[in-house]
Amino acid sequence: MIQSVIFACRKAQIIDQNPALNRWLWQLRDAIDEADDVLDEFEYMKHEEQLTKNNEETEKRTEFSNASFQVIEIAHKIY
Repeated sequence: MIQSVIFACRKAQIIDQNPALNRWLWQLRDAIDEADDVLDEFEYMKHEEQLTKNNEETEKRTEFSNASFQVIEIAHKIY
């Protein structure tokens, strides 16, 4: 909808005739860019959190595998 407003203003050449509207549209564009940056940051944080969680799970599996291997080794020695 915002793009439609900007397109309509350009097509009608309202921006050239109305400096206040032009300033407002630039402020609107800046606000949209800032909101987009915030959303990108949240997306990055979500991926970073998932990566940390995956790394922790991998670490736990590795520790469990190592412990299992040691138990098997001891069982073989005892046998």
